[in-house]
Amino acid sequence: MTNTIKSIMEKEHKTLLNLFSDVINNLDNKIEFKRCLNKFKWNLEKHFFVEEKVIFTIYSKSSTEEINDLNNLLKDHRNIFFLLKKIENSSKSENISNIDKMKVELIAHSDFENDFFYPRLEEELSSEEKSIIKSRMNEILD
Repeated sequence: MTNTIKSIMEKEHKTLLNLFSDVINNLDNKIEFKRCLNKFKWNLEKHFFVEEKVIFTIYSKSSTEEINDLNNLLKDHRNIFFLLKKIENSSKSENISNIDKMKVELIAHSDFENDFFYPRLEEELSSEEKSIIKSRMNEILD
C-alpha cells in the first residue's frame, strides 16, 4: 500500500476497530476492560485530532456537498465520544447496548471516510497540501 492519506487513515481505522474489539473481548474483566477502553480512547482522540485539526483545516473546499460532509463527520465524532462517555460511566449490563451502538457508529464512520472522503481528498488536494497533511499526521500518530 502506498503512503497516501487514504492508506494511513485506513490503517488507523483498522487499529481503532482492533482496539475496540479488545474492549469488547474484556467486558467480563473490569480491570482489563478499563485498560483497553483507555487505550482505545487515547487512540480515538489522536485520530479525531488528526482529522479535525489537520485534515479538515487544510481541506476547506466550499461546495455545499463538501461542507455537509465535514459537518456530518464532525457530528459522527461527537456521537462517538458521547457513546464512549456512556460506556465509561455505565455498568456492565448497560455497556452491552452502548458497545453495540459504538461498533455500528465506528464502522459506518470509517466506511464513509475510506470509501468516499479520503479518495476525494486524494483527488482534490494539491501535492503540497497532501504533503503537509501526511507530515503532520506522522508527527501525531507515530
